[in-house]
Amino acid sequence: MKRSVTKMYKIASVNQRFCAKAVHMDEKLTEIEMTLAHQEQTIQELSDIVTSQWKEIETLKRRLDKTLAKIEQLEEGDTPANQKPPHY
Repeated sequence: MKRSVTKMYKIASVNQRFCAKAVHMDEKLTEIEMTLAHQEQTIQELSDIVTSQWKEIETLKRRLDKTLAKIEQLEEGDTPANQKPPHY
């Protein structure tokens, strides 16, 4: 009888340790899942920012191209600003 009681205590002790480890692993898994969800949200926000900035860069490139074309046109053209006054 003494042996069976000792075995039961050992089994109960092993069971408690197993349960404690399982609880710890469950808590750790929950923590990892929360971190992953936060990272996914951050990645999406960064992706949205990059997309917005890319659109703005494209708009600025087009405006710069138009401005450079106008400058070239003004430098090459015979505009009133480039013409000498009649008394020269």
